[in-house]
Formats: sequence, structure tokens, C-alpha cells
Amino acid sequence: MNRAVSSLRDHLAATAVIAGIFAVSAVLAVISLAAAEGVVEAKPGSFRNEWANAPWWLAAFGLFLPVTVASHRRPRLAVAFLAAAVIPQFWVPWQIIERDTTAGQGDPLIGLGFLAPAFMTVIFGVSALAAALAGRVAPARTA
Repeated sequence: MNRAVSSLRDHLAATAVIAGIFAVSAVLAVISLAAAEGVVEAKPGSFRNEWANAPWWLAAFGLFLPVTVASHRRPRLAVAFLAAAVIPQFWVPWQIIERDTTAGQGDPLIGLGFLAPAFMTVIFGVSALAAALAGRVAPARTA
């Protein structure tokens, strides 16, 4: 019975970590979109577009630390931690393209916005993999 309770507690803790990483990533994505200025007149007759606030969006790169630590502690869930951090970030460029199209801009290079979450996936994946491998070969903890 005690082992079953401990296993359930471990699963709940892992689920909470995954949900927490996802929530932080989603909040950063929403803030980056909400804080954007949109179409702004730079000088008379010329405009600039800001569909997402870059500092808020790029702050999601800081999630590599919780993903790495969580992957080290629970190597089997490294992919889940990675997905929880990265999936909301792919929503941002999709929204940027949607806003750009709705505004009638049609910028052909706007699709390059998917490079940021793609780089994030690579960086987080490498750090999660390294941490998961280190977590598997780490010596057993004594209590």
C-alpha cells in the first residue's frame, strides 16, 4: 500500500511540474502577444508592425533551466517537459501570421517567426537529453 501511495505521489508531482512548465510558457506567449503595439506610425507616412513583444517572447528561452532540471530528476519524462515548454511557443508565430494577414500586410518573411520556437526546441532538446542521460547514470541517493 505504501509503495502505491508513493508511486501516485510521484506521478502527481511529475504532472504538476509538466503543468507548471506549460503554464509559464503559455503565459509568456500570451503576454508577448498582448504587449505588442500592432501597427504604429513611425513617422508621417510610414508604419512599422509589432505583432509580438520580443522581450516577453524571448523570455521563454529561460525555461530551459526548469526543463533541464526536471529532465535530470525524471529522465523518462524529458520529452514531456520539452513539449510542455515548447508547444505554446509555436502558437505565437501562428498568431503573428494571423494578425499580419488580417491587417492586410502579407509580409512573405513573417513565416520565419517559426525559427525562434524551432531553435528553442533544439536547445531545450539537447539540454533535456544531456540532463536525462546524466540523471540515469547518477549515483543513487541515500536518505
